[in-house]
Amino acid sequence: MRPHDQSGSTAITLLVPGLLGPWPRELHADVVAGLDLDSLEALLGRTSAPLAASGRAPCSVEGLLLAALCPEGAQGGRKRFDDTAPCSEDWPYAAITYAADTGKLAEGWILRCDPVHLRPDVGTAYLFAGDELDLSAEEAQVLAATLNAHWSDEGLTLEVPCADRWYLRVHQAPELEASPPSVVGRREIGTFLPKDKGQLTWRGRFNEAQMVLHQASVNAARERRGALAVNSVWFWGAGKLPETPPGGPRQFDRIWSDLPIARGLQALGWQDVSALPPDAKPWLENLCPGRHLVIVDDAHGAAISNDVEAWREALYAIEQRWLQPLLQTKRRIGVSFSAGLTPGCGSLHVRRPRFMDRWRRPRTLAGLLTEADRS
Repeated sequence: MRPHDQSGSTAITLLVPGLLGPWPRELHADVVAGLDLDSLEALLGRTSAPLAASGRAPCSVEGLLLAALCPEGAQGGRKRFDDTAPCSEDWPYAAITYAADTGKLAEGWILRCDPVHLRPDVGTAYLFAGDELDLSAEEAQVLAATLNAHWSDEGLTLEVPCADRWYLRVHQAPELEASPPSVVGRREIGTFLPKDKGQLTWRGRFNEAQMVLHQASVNAARERRGALAVNSVWFWGAGKLPETPPGGPRQFDRIWSDLPIARGLQALGWQDVSALPPDAKPWLENLCPGRHLVIVDDAHGAAISNDVEAWREALYAIEQRWLQPLLQTKRRIGVSFSAGLTPGCGSLHVRRPRFMDRWRRPRTLAGLLTEADRS
């Protein structure tokens, strides 16, 4: 990337999923007690409008990113993103991440069939996925082969380009509604179970996968060494790529993110995407003018899994690596600060300091947690 042109304008939208939790209202004071986040408080002090939220449905990290790219509703034939709507009607999540993981275009209908661990509890179960499984590529291939043998008569094909991201090819549109594991992780799965729009096809396959994987020798070996068994899969993200790329004007000139969904947008040529820099200070010094979307998702997983200590540590890291450099930079930039609420998706727009701000009542993180809970 060439050095920035001082004559150009720079606008940065910092998307921080999980920044405001969610946390139970009675815990708001406790989760922020003792946090020393001067830069965050300074940014919050430059906001004045009420916190905006777009509904009570849980927002996935993937959905927050795509909603930021299409904030005004339908563009190029797409509806505004809504996690409560079937993925195939909005964004083909599986097809997008498939492009990132394989470097190929998905042909026809495809959905994610991710490996998960379901931990039974009284009347329900809790889901664990992704890095928490610590699943090797070899283990993933063996488990996938077992499922492929079971589903072969139905003409379903399971591909495993990554240990924790699996893809199922189907011959027709899956009539399925489901939330991503980034929403369901460590939560009771009851309200998140895949919903069939027609016959109970996918709920049945969900149960079948559990029975098949329960007998897998790989899982017996994993349990002996204390690892979580891969005892189920999670269907979500069904769709297929449009014949033509999504239209409409781009909201951003470049996205900075390590998310698979972002890398998929780059692989498809739909967006210009770069890896997230580890620290904002050197990044700002060489940043080109334009509109930049930066997704820092360190706090999201901790908020979803209700890990208060991990969430506090993530906020400290975000404070040091991003918020302090943004406040200290001498460059003239505009900053939008999107909280990335779960539930809801809220944003806070940061103004330049004004003389009257010194008499304004400061906006605190604890207060915003309560504000977000009411929105």
